[in-house]
Amino acid sequence: MNFYTMEKKDVEPSNLVAYSLSKLSTYEWVRYNMYAEEDIYNRVPGFYFRFHNPGELYNKLSECIDAFHGDLKWKLFHGFETRNKNYSIEPYEVYQARLTDEFKENYNLKGILGSKYNELCEKGIKDIPFLSEHIEDWFNLKNKKPILPELD
Repeated sequence: MNFYTMEKKDVEPSNLVAYSLSKLSTYEWVRYNMYAEEDIYNRVPGFYFRFHNPGELYNKLSECIDAFHGDLKWKLFHGFETRNKNYSIEPYEVYQARLTDEFKENYNLKGILGSKYNELCEKGIKDIPFLSEHIEDWFNLKNKKPILPELD
C-alpha cells in the first residue's frame, strides 16, 4: 500500500482513518487496516498507531475523536497491551470492555461484549468513512497530501 501516491477515493474503507491521519503527521508504527475485510467479525474495528515526534498532537486528536458523532462513540487512548507508546482509536464500548478485570484475565472481547459484538463491528465499519471525514475537517486536511516518513 502506498498512501503517498493514492487519492482518497482509491483507499480501501478499512484504511481510510490511516490515510487521513497520515496527512497530519508521520507514523513511527501503524496497523493500517481497521478491520479484516475478509471477515468483518474477526475483530471490532480499531486503529492502532504511533506518530513520530507527536508533541501535543495526541491531545488535539483526542478532542477531535471525542467530538465525533457517528453511530458509535469513539475513544483515543494509550494502548493497554503495549510496551511502546502506541495509541488506539476504538469504539468507546470496546475501550470500556478492555478496562474490565475479565478482559485483563482472558482478553476475550467477544465474550465480554456478548450479543453487542457483531453490532459493534457493523456500526464501527459504517462509521469509518465519516470518522475519516471528521478528522480531515477538524484539522483542515482536505487538500493536504499524506506525510512521507522521515528518511534517516
